[in-house]
Amino acid sequence: MELIKIRAVNQTTMMEPIQACIKCIAGQYMMSEKEIWGLSLAVEEAMANVIKYGFDQEGQHYFDVAVEVKGTEFTVVISDRGIPGDFIEDHYDDGLGISIMKHFLDQLIVKNMGFNGREQRLVKYLSGLPAYTKRLPEPAADLPGDLNLEYRPLRREDAIEVARCIYDEYELTYILEQVYYPDQFFDACERGDIYSLVAVAPDGEVAGHLAAVRLTDFPGIVEMGIGVVKKKYRKYDIMRNLTDQIVAYCQATPDINALLVEPVAYHTITQQMCEHYQLIPCGFAFHINELVNLDNKRVSVCLAIRSFKPGEKHTIYVPEPLEKLLRQIYQTIGIELAIGENAKHPLSEKSVMTLKKDKHNGLGKLFINQTGEDIARQLKMALQTLKKEKCPVILLYLNLFDPGIHFAYQEAVLCGFFNVGCLPLSSAGDYLCMELLVEQEIDYDTIEMTPAFRLLLDELQLLDSLTAVKE
Repeated sequence: MELIKIRAVNQTTMMEPIQACIKCIAGQYMMSEKEIWGLSLAVEEAMANVIKYGFDQEGQHYFDVAVEVKGTEFTVVISDRGIPGDFIEDHYDDGLGISIMKHFLDQLIVKNMGFNGREQRLVKYLSGLPAYTKRLPEPAADLPGDLNLEYRPLRREDAIEVARCIYDEYELTYILEQVYYPDQFFDACERGDIYSLVAVAPDGEVAGHLAAVRLTDFPGIVEMGIGVVKKKYRKYDIMRNLTDQIVAYCQATPDINALLVEPVAYHTITQQMCEHYQLIPCGFAFHINELVNLDNKRVSVCLAIRSFKPGEKHTIYVPEPLEKLLRQIYQTIGIELAIGENAKHPLSEKSVMTLKKDKHNGLGKLFINQTGEDIARQLKMALQTLKKEKCPVILLYLNLFDPGIHFAYQEAVLCGFFNVGCLPLSSAGDYLCMELLVEQEIDYDTIEMTPAFRLLLDELQLLDSLTAVKE
């Protein structure tokens, strides 16, 4: 639906009033101030492209700006009949303006419309629409004891109901942002990035949901999550049945090496499930996400993994203090382990390192797949960058297939990182997991764990103490 259309002369004085109009409309669709600011900046860059490069600088020309809303897509369409060219492909201003636009938008599309000129489509996904308004508590329902529920893969019409269920529990704080965009979420399912199951009542109502999400950072590993069951259906063992089917799917899918579960560390119910499904404790992540149902406090999670590659053999390189712990974890998972001889010096001049920031929860992520002679300098530079980005927590992943890993580990310890476990079975390598808390310390008194997770935590705390004494 087109809400408004403005015809503007190609002068920079027109940009400010058009931006003001778009800001006003975006506010009506419950965009946050931060989102509106980013959208306005992207619109400014798009109009500047037309004014600077779309026409010759002599004479008066016009371009159109329209605002459309369709489903969860808020789109600003900027059309002109100027000099042919592609603002993305032709790299005006060295591509800086386009980079800014892509950063603040969910989609940027430039179309050649032939006789109709050119069109720039600037898309933001809406997560504050009335469809997401928190619903009133469900009324008590008199349901039969033997309700016949259907378990099946997600359909497009189910996606909005799943988003609402997640919103009811977490508002907009759930860690996987895609779930709040029903069409985008379903498209990810169709691509195979997510395997999504729903439990459907006889009247067609979605009673529960669970998914296996492929991890981009750790190919070959899927994470089980997005689990929710409506209160009135909680006596039907829906989550257990969904979990059984998710595990069976993972086990039968050839390119899935392992299933990861991240139960929260403030109660033990989901942790207890891990033992039943042969998920082995392998680590933790502390203070990684804010949850509205905990007054926006940052919560910690446990890591548990199950291998679907029996008899897998791995040769890994291990910092000396961690050998006993890693042997124990690998043996319990069922991976045959050989410990390689650590390199006497870094095997390359430059480290192979990837730096990321999670825009949803502010986490910094740093992957070191090969340790080079420059590791100390590169690690410090990466930390400076993430701290400037105000990351409250930084997760560090060191590839255990790297013979020089102990050099990276030593530098990480000097920078304040501590070991929080390991994550094996990714197609990209097995990873040692470390963490740096920038803003706070771990409050162990708020953590509740089953004996298996408590044992691993105690061993990690002991290792940290020994490392501190050695340093």
